[in-house]
Amino acid sequence: MIAAGIFVLAGVLFLAATFTTGWITNSGKRGSIHVGFLSVKACFEDKCETGKIKKDEIKITGMALTTTGCLAAFAAGLAGLVLFMNRNRLKGNPAILGTKIASAILSVLFVLGAVGLYFVYMEAIARGPRKPDLSFGYSFYMAVFATILVYVGTFLPLTEEQLTQPAAAQLPPTAPPAE
Repeated sequence: MIAAGIFVLAGVLFLAATFTTGWITNSGKRGSIHVGFLSVKACFEDKCETGKIKKDEIKITGMALTTTGCLAAFAAGLAGLVLFMNRNRLKGNPAILGTKIASAILSVLFVLGAVGLYFVYMEAIARGPRKPDLSFGYSFYMAVFATILVYVGTFLPLTEEQLTQPAAAQLPPTAPPAE
């Protein structure tokens, strides 16, 4: 039951991380830039503007990662639902195992894709006159935390199941035979 809640929380975190602009950031004395998968937010001297990403190679990568992030959120939510619906039949159920494995694989792909996007941005922006000092933002760390939650939720039912199994009942001593 706890694992189902963990998977649902991971799904919500994946969705929140997917649609925010805090993946890659750059802060300086005059302002800051926050880059997401499909949009950019720039703030300079207390004035913020948001715009769409126009470079094709970055936009395609961002769309792919948005899709993967939504799939990871869906898989984590589905894993939570399957665990919740089958909480009485956890042991040896292949549907639960397959759902948990799919959720774990998609979450790792999502985070690895975000790391790849970081290098794509570095390469695209480094072609300019000076190289910016980019770093990962809060959305990246939310996705990493959600991935950790998925793996905790994957292995938690095994320990839950072992802890909650009832002990073997003690039988009363047998009565002596009647004469």
